[in-house]
Amino acid sequence: MSLVSDKRSLAYLLDTSPVREARYSAASIDDQAVSLKEFYKMNSHKPWADDRPEYMAVRFYMLQHAVGLIESRVEREEPLSNEQYSVVMNYVVTATDIGRRLFVYLVYAATREYRHCGGMSATLRKSIDSKYGPNVTQLLSGIAKGGGGMKHWDRMIAATDMNFADYLGGLTLGFNKGKFGSAFGGKKWGMIAECVSRFVSGETSLETMIDTCFALQHNTCTVFNKGLFVQNANEPTLLTVLDVQRVGAMPQYAVRLGHKCLSMSSGSGFTPDLTHIMHPDLAPTVEQRDELHNSFMNCHALLGEDFCPSNATIDWELAGQLSPKKRKYIKSTKSNTSTTAPKPTIQPTDAVGNIKVDHTFSVVPMDRSFTNNE
Repeated sequence: MSLVSDKRSLAYLLDTSPVREARYSAASIDDQAVSLKEFYKMNSHKPWADDRPEYMAVRFYMLQHAVGLIESRVEREEPLSNEQYSVVMNYVVTATDIGRRLFVYLVYAATREYRHCGGMSATLRKSIDSKYGPNVTQLLSGIAKGGGGMKHWDRMIAATDMNFADYLGGLTLGFNKGKFGSAFGGKKWGMIAECVSRFVSGETSLETMIDTCFALQHNTCTVFNKGLFVQNANEPTLLTVLDVQRVGAMPQYAVRLGHKCLSMSSGSGFTPDLTHIMHPDLAPTVEQRDELHNSFMNCHALLGEDFCPSNATIDWELAGQLSPKKRKYIKSTKSNTSTTAPKPTIQPTDAVGNIKVDHTFSVVPMDRSFTNNE
């Protein structure tokens, strides 16, 4: 970014925000722990519907899609129009909010998981000492002794002569080399700790951390199953969202959630039933659906068919081909050599705003199986 970048340019809005560029490696662990503890007190018991990872992922990827198109149309130093500025700022605010919550969640979950460490060998202790300092080794040893809740934050606050990047680096190494049972800790949790560690050290951006976080899994399921800061994920739905993202069709997916909120859990197809998209008790509110719908409409008014085709179709066959486990999203014929699209379960709706959008899926996902090794 130039020192004289216009404050309404992409360079200024993206490069000065936490989304693209941020380094926190020099932050002390005690300061970070105090902030985390306060965030815990304020947010640990708020069942906000938009904190469901599936819904957060749709919001994040849809707006990221729009910003990518804007970046392809204007120079980075060029002042944005009012419409472009509004979309980019919406993305920056949304991504920062989602990233903050996911950051806190990952730190809490990984720190809490380390209590299952059954032992740190002399070699591991020496390695952590040399790379991150003896205080990190001492802190991790204390966490490994067990205990839940706020005790981990209290231990971090008591830590001295240690920065947050060193703590997370030591935590990652501890997971990778420490002794854990098959259902706890280990290298999969090492990947989870590394995701946030790389962000704090400045190796990756907030965007990358968010994107990586949605796909993280531990020993038994998706990383989102701790019920704190972020609601537990509906695994098949989250995986479907990620498959849709792979084919670049998040706007087509989001317009359905924003307007009709079709069910993602019905085994026989989609129904206009909001309560089953994410969780029967924690469905997005009308206000949240309206917010998603309005964001979509603003993006579409600016970017048109490049953002979302008017028929809003999704290539479910390609989504299945690109999914890690080649999950089948369409029915097969008896010969299993070709595929056919079943009839939609609902009829096309009227126009949405100023554009006509087909709110039925051209191809209905049929198999939403999930395996922990995916």
